[in-house]
This record gives sequence, C-alpha cells and structure tokens, in this order.
Amino acid sequence: MVALTKQDIRRAHTRARKELDPLHKAQKDAAITRAVVKRAQGLKVSAYFPLASEPGGAGFIDKLYDATAELWLPLSGKDGVLSWSLYQGPESLKPGALGIAEPTGKIYDSSVLASLDVLFIPALAIDHNGMRLGKGAGYYDRALASLNPRPQTIAIVYAEEVLDAVPHDDHDQAVDLVITD
Repeated sequence: MVALTKQDIRRAHTRARKELDPLHKAQKDAAITRAVVKRAQGLKVSAYFPLASEPGGAGFIDKLYDATAELWLPLSGKDGVLSWSLYQGPESLKPGALGIAEPTGKIYDSSVLASLDVLFIPALAIDHNGMRLGKGAGYYDRALASLNPRPQTIAIVYAEEVLDAVPHDDHDQAVDLVITD
C-alpha cells in the first residue's frame, strides 16, 4: 500500500468538502459550532473565520463571540506569519490579504496567544496523535511553535477527516484535542 502524501490528502479533503451536500454541511457545522461554543464558554480564545468550505459555517464566529470573554482572530501576513486582533463584532471586519475576513482593531504578534485559554485551529485532516494537516503554508505551525507557555490547542475538522496517520515533518505542531461533528 502506498502512503498518501500531504498533497494527496489536501486534494482529497478539499474536494470532499466542496462536494458536501449544503444541508448536510449545515448540520455538521451546527454540531461543530455547538461543541466549540460549549468548550469556549466564558474563556479567552482564538479562532478562525471559516471559509465557505471550512468547518463552522455561517454564524460560527458570532456564536463564539457571544459565548467568550475574548475572541481573537488571525490576520495573514507576509512570509506565512499570522498576526492577531480582538474581534469586536461583524462591523469590525474587512477583507484581508487572502480574502478572509479580518478584524480591524489593534494588531498583535502571535505572542498574544500565550495569554489565552484555548486556541481553535482549522485543519484539513488530523490523526490520533494530534498531528494536523493544514493548507500547506505553515501559518499555524509557526504561530504555535513560538508560544511558551502554550494554551490548549484544539483542531476543528469534520469527523471523516480524522485519520489513522497524517504525514508530518519536524516543524509541524501537534494539537491537544480535536472537535468534530
């Protein structure tokens, strides 16, 4: 049996996400949102603004915002580096460098994440050892590697994206937990 490469898994999971029936996706996203909101209740957290195909769906950020003490969202910077800003509601967003909605408030480097309780991280796949596979630019791996102390990290994927093994390199950062539908 030939082991799948990172790129093989990315292609397969990206395609599968795009092919999800909209009603089925909405049900999966609702289950994920409920689980994330329950885990984030009253805490200081970071999350991501989901693209149309990513777990969470419409309303994910606003429901999380209503449940948390603080919600930090990433801004995509040069050379694969993330910055962070406090989310202050939908009126505080603008399209970012990669077309993803980003907050417009004061910008901090990833060291701000060390003061949070939980980091919710996107992924295309994850294995049982917490090794996650993202889109390949290494943004989150760089951010996580720089943290000391490091808050609890939770990847968010659809249930079928939990694999026995995900190929990884030395620089890839494992997460502590996973939330699925």
